[in-house]
Amino acid sequence: MQFPCTETILCPSALGRLASSFFSLEKELECAFWWRGLNDTYRLRASSGRTMYLRVYRFGWRKLEEIDCELDILAHLARQSIPVCSPLKSEDGRSIMQLECAEGTRYAVLFDTAAGSIVEYDDYKDDLAFAYGVGAGSLARGMIGYDGQMDRKPLDVDTLIFYPLEQIRRVFGNRLEDQAYLARIGENIAKQIQSKSGLTLGFCHGDLHGQNANLQSGAFTFFDFDCCGWGYSAYDPATFAWVFLMRRARPSIVARLLGEFLRGYETQISLTPGDLSSIGYFIGARQLWFMGLQTELAKRTGELALAGRFFEREMALLKHCEAHVFGRSPEDWTK
Repeated sequence: MQFPCTETILCPSALGRLASSFFSLEKELECAFWWRGLNDTYRLRASSGRTMYLRVYRFGWRKLEEIDCELDILAHLARQSIPVCSPLKSEDGRSIMQLECAEGTRYAVLFDTAAGSIVEYDDYKDDLAFAYGVGAGSLARGMIGYDGQMDRKPLDVDTLIFYPLEQIRRVFGNRLEDQAYLARIGENIAKQIQSKSGLTLGFCHGDLHGQNANLQSGAFTFFDFDCCGWGYSAYDPATFAWVFLMRRARPSIVARLLGEFLRGYETQISLTPGDLSSIGYFIGARQLWFMGLQTELAKRTGELALAGRFFEREMALLKHCEAHVFGRSPEDWTK
């Protein structure tokens, strides 16, 4: 009897051969296991120097219909001439490889490398925040009128707040005082979001943390739409601001970068006063989502990742956001 497993690391050389055959690429592809995060990423290199990345979705993370929808969104944006990293296709038009693994069926999609390079967080200045905002706004604008597949999990308060809180309770349920605080803050954020008038609903990339995009000639090409879906338009700008707060930037500096991001974003599509005033609460929702995600991912990376000061560090950021950005417009983030 084969021993059951929850996660496998697939053989890079076998994946390289399979991708070569499926996508009609050269036979001798160099394939390396590159990154384990939400999914597994393998880097493929051809003798010409062409570099591609194979995303192997972890078992149970996405249904086939959800992946199809993600790729349909990328195709739609590409037709609008919006710079996104599109998947490769086989000669018969398929983009998704199906892999029968020890834990069950997994899916894989191959992407070319986006033009340009990642911007490091310490290099972000006003001009780059503006350019990133222009790109983010173009994604939202480009999805207006989309009439394709809609099989994505909604980016609502259940996805961003209540499901993550369940994951946190699973591991840290013995911390009763902290759990009471999390329950209270989660309920408050959800209440503030649901009671806010004038919030725009639309397409969100879902993970616009200042990266997931390469910069070339002053413009960004976006990739990694694995967290995309339909939800509150304020969530993408909030995610951009959140990452700089997470990196311990002062709220006043974050507010300036966010202001430039929004100035760029609104060259493409408008946000309402309600959207703008709710960004602080969506930063809190992003932090809860992140805490829940890291707790859930410990099932595949090991719970040692949650040891040490993980919980204290993330709780401190949540409380910092509550004190300085919840319920305030960005221009009031002065400390």
